[in-house]
Amino acid sequence: MIAKLLCSALLAVPVPQERTDGGPTVPVPCVVTAVPGVAARAFWLALPFGPAHDPAASPGLARVLARALLDGLPAQSAERAVEVFQTPTTTFVGRVVLHDEFEAALAHGARLLAGELPLDDAGLIRARDRAVLRADDETVVLPGPVLRGRAARRLLAPPDAAAAHAIPERLYALDAAALRAAFRERVAASGALCVVLGGEDEAADRARCEAVLVGPPRGAPLPVRSVAQEPEPAESTHDLAEAVFVVAAIRAPAREAAEFWPFAVGMELLRVRVARAFHEFRGAELRAEFPMLEYDPVLAPPLAFVERRGAKADEPAAVRAEIAAVLAALVERPPTAAELAAAVAKLRSEFRAPPFDERTRLGLLARQPSVLLRCGKVAILRALSGFTTAGLDAIEPASVHATLAARTAPDALEWVVLLPAARGAD
Repeated sequence: MIAKLLCSALLAVPVPQERTDGGPTVPVPCVVTAVPGVAARAFWLALPFGPAHDPAASPGLARVLARALLDGLPAQSAERAVEVFQTPTTTFVGRVVLHDEFEAALAHGARLLAGELPLDDAGLIRARDRAVLRADDETVVLPGPVLRGRAARRLLAPPDAAAAHAIPERLYALDAAALRAAFRERVAASGALCVVLGGEDEAADRARCEAVLVGPPRGAPLPVRSVAQEPEPAESTHDLAEAVFVVAAIRAPAREAAEFWPFAVGMELLRVRVARAFHEFRGAELRAEFPMLEYDPVLAPPLAFVERRGAKADEPAAVRAEIAAVLAALVERPPTAAELAAAVAKLRSEFRAPPFDERTRLGLLARQPSVLLRCGKVAILRALSGFTTAGLDAIEPASVHATLAARTAPDALEWVVLLPAARGAD
């Protein structure tokens, strides 16, 4: 151990952390891409656990741990963006650091991989309480998440179904020691990955990452919790709703499906058409977390949502008809060449990732290093799943039209409705 410390001091490289369970370690796979001329790096870690791995008695535990990971990152600023997000089976921790902060980022990553949560006990309890309160809002308070969660629980199978289930109040019983133990157990599973985007010397950065970031040898992943579809009602009342909220859930293709890129282009077309049809995003929708279209192609979720809040006197059928009319028009009026080109260009910007051309590198990224965070997010998702954007090069209007026609057909949609409590009482 003394030799490790002396070597680290001489080379200015953080010391690899030993696993808390004392097990063997191997270097975590690291994907490193230099971005010369940009004064920052994006540093991303993928940790091998997510909501689908929560115990049956504690659904929501992964989200509590994700909140603790976010609270353990430095405060966000214009130059130092941070993000933590989850897919059903993976938790991602990302940050943008200036070059002289890279060693600290490596040390922080090493501690996470060793099973250490970067908060004291009081900080862990605050993170737990914030996560549980947020989940409570999404389950019973905010109309947008309430309806999207209900549609997901009605439609999805594991592992996606497990990620859609709410956090119960009994998570308040977990103390800091229990949260630390749960985190250690999850990061002890194999499957971690690191992505570094930035810097000048790829070989040197890769060697430093592999020397410091270590995890368990490859083994079995954590088991996925089995969750049955819930017989929730498609229509319900809500005490805080002042008007009718209607959601049309569209089944989205998986990232590896041939339909994925036509569908993603179609959703960008729909985003524009919905905005034109519904005219404005009002304060009420903002407070309700109720966008007109909810779909992020970078994450490739299994559902897309078209959402509409009616006026106070509107009936659900009238609001549903508004959504249905927009979807029908999307199929009846194929996109123009200009619309298609704009949608493809939008997706290219969303999926911006290395290699970067000189204009992007010395222009956008040099001026706004925080953009590296989004680019690194795409890069780590690409490294895990192996997807490419080659499908965007071969987009044909006919494939977009056929995909939308099949996915938005009336019998393919799932409708969920939220009524004001007074309306339901009538």
